[in-house]
Amino acid sequence: MWQAPNNRTRTPGSRKRLNERMLRNIHIRRAELEIKIPTGAEEKTSVARMLLSDLSPDGMAIYTSVSLTPGQEISLCLKDPQEFEIKGQVAWCQAQTSTYHIVSANPFSYRVGLALSFSTPEQAKAFADFCQQMSDEYNAIPTQTAQAA
Repeated sequence: MWQAPNNRTRTPGSRKRLNERMLRNIHIRRAELEIKIPTGAEEKTSVARMLLSDLSPDGMAIYTSVSLTPGQEISLCLKDPQEFEIKGQVAWCQAQTSTYHIVSANPFSYRVGLALSFSTPEQAKAFADFCQQMSDEYNAIPTQTAQAA
């Protein structure tokens, strides 16, 4: 019998794509948020966390220790890496049953999706630019010259 070709042989292009994927920066930065939840006559303040790779000009996902109701309006205050005061509406809230043991002062047991609304077009443009900057940072593939440095 003649020998069957090795099905594991990869084309040079797929090997190059694999190498490019392996060179990507996978460090994901987090940011702390302060969320203000209106409860009748007063506001409740809570701390939340977000991944800077998990946002868009229209919405974001955050991790929080309090359950939020879909449709509920909240205010967000992001201070670092750039300062923004944004209003958002809860689109969904999902309990996180983590199987990982993460030591944290604040257990963030809910993941919340938010639809964002801005008070001015300038604020919307500034946030869209910030989202683009974060996207460029996380999707950039290091070049050979950057690795040598």
